Amino acid sequence: MSAAADYAFIPASGAAARIAEGYWELRAPAAAETERIAPDGCCEMVFHLGAAPEEARNGGFARQPDALFYGPLTRALTLRRSGALHIRAVRFRPWGAAALARGLDGLRDCGAQARDAFGDAGERLAAAAREAADLPAFAARAGAIIETALRGGEDPGRGGFAGFIAALAHDPAADLAELERRSGYSQRSLVRLFRARLGLTPGEYLRILRFQRARAAVKGGPEPLGLIAAGAGYADQAHMTRDFARFASETPGAMRRAAALFDPLYQDASPPAPA
Repeated sequence: MSAAADYAFIPASGAAARIAEGYWELRAPAAAETERIAPDGCCEMVFHLGAAPEEARNGGFARQPDALFYGPLTRALTLRRSGALHIRAVRFRPWGAAALARGLDGLRDCGAQARDAFGDAGERLAAAAREAADLPAFAARAGAIIETALRGGEDPGRGGFAGFIAALAHDPAADLAELERRSGYSQRSLVRLFRARLGLTPGEYLRILRFQRARAAVKGGPEPLGLIAAGAGYADQAHMTRDFARFASETPGAMRRAAALFDPLYQDASPPAPA
């Protein structure tokens, strides 16, 4: 994204912080650009107050809804600007969207209208995004809506799951066997928990974490790509390149050359904190 983009982020507070990382706003001028969004294990509720971008779908492009919840990504998402962007959004913790979303596992790699995904809470969040005077006002209203929606609901971070997932962001498990040992769950239970609370399988989540470690290293400095691959846990550089093709639709070298660019609808977030 061009340097003219204006981006701001406010961390969530209060009870809403159990499931939300925070709230962000992005403004960017119209441009003939195609953007790629890489999976990071989190979901977002996105409100387009300007021109909604077009999303690559079924060999063509289709305009996104003005208010949508986007489920967990397992591949690169390609967007094309259709005009000047003005976006407000709620970014959820990896386990957070499951507290409000209907059928998270069925929303992989796709978006749903805010009201379809979150019901009345989705409608109220969309109204808050449209009516708030600025990002702090939106953050305050959105936090209150989320807190109200959480009352009496089931906590997806229960049973230590939130802390377990947050710890993986700092020290990812090398493979599924290690993940089972750390969690104390059987493989079958882990698959059920991850799909219900993250919308991803354990293997998919570990693969995304590994890609994000490599992505940060590639964008962060001149270290040889082979060393980055080894440090991130890949068998070799070719293995890392295949993951970059799936998750970013580009090679590690191309990503390094574009390191200064900003991806809309995606931020290099700090590791999620436990609930």
